[in-house]
Amino acid sequence: MEIKQLKRDFNSAWLKFSFDTLFRLAHDPWQYTSSYEQWKYEQELQLIPPTSISQALELGCAEGIFTVQLAGRVEELVAADISSIALTRANQRCVLQQCDNVRLIQFDITQDELPSQRFDLIICSEVLYYVGNRAMLQEVAKKLAQALKPNGYLLTSNDYRVKNSVQNGEKLGKSRVFGAEAIGAALSATSLQLMKVVRTPYHCTHLFQRSLPSSVPGLLPEIISFTEAEVPRPQMGVFDWFSIAAIAKLWRQ
Repeated sequence: MEIKQLKRDFNSAWLKFSFDTLFRLAHDPWQYTSSYEQWKYEQELQLIPPTSISQALELGCAEGIFTVQLAGRVEELVAADISSIALTRANQRCVLQQCDNVRLIQFDITQDELPSQRFDLIICSEVLYYVGNRAMLQEVAKKLAQALKPNGYLLTSNDYRVKNSVQNGEKLGKSRVFGAEAIGAALSATSLQLMKVVRTPYHCTHLFQRSLPSSVPGLLPEIISFTEAEVPRPQMGVFDWFSIAAIAKLWRQ
């Protein structure tokens, strides 16, 4: 087996172990039920175009807190996460909320092939921090773009506070953790066209649409900005910083 594949296998196993450990230690380790996270969810739902969405994919569904909200907006939803513990809780939540249109799968976006069907909508928020180096980020971005139907949408929301540029002399090409700007740039370099941006002092949400050959290039996205006074203040927990910063630091070693 090639060294590159061995490294990918190790990274995948490490991520599964890390996230299972997080969910084993605490329910809702990212405080998804907080006013800040719920505000983010509301903004994401408002960004989803008011068209019929037959098939949607949510990557990084965690314990299904946003999944049950998204399920009401789509006909069929595939919700995926790398952690089997998170998926067990997501399944319990979906059963309680009677979300019969949700199918849960264990999935690692750096290793596994996406489901064979194409999607009208992909939600991929707070996930791409962990994909590896810049080449892997670009590879995953292309994979996501190709998984969309023509004119399909991809929505991603990511934290500004995750470093994504040169830091302590480390070149971006060797960095293994990315924030909102780097993730947005990687997705923009594919066949996806940026349609809308929601910016806050803490995070940035991008809405992309898969371009058709007849699409007009160079269209400027609509930008919506919120001040610190307009956004609930994030309440960072120990597990939040561990999951984003510490796991990524271990990856770089």
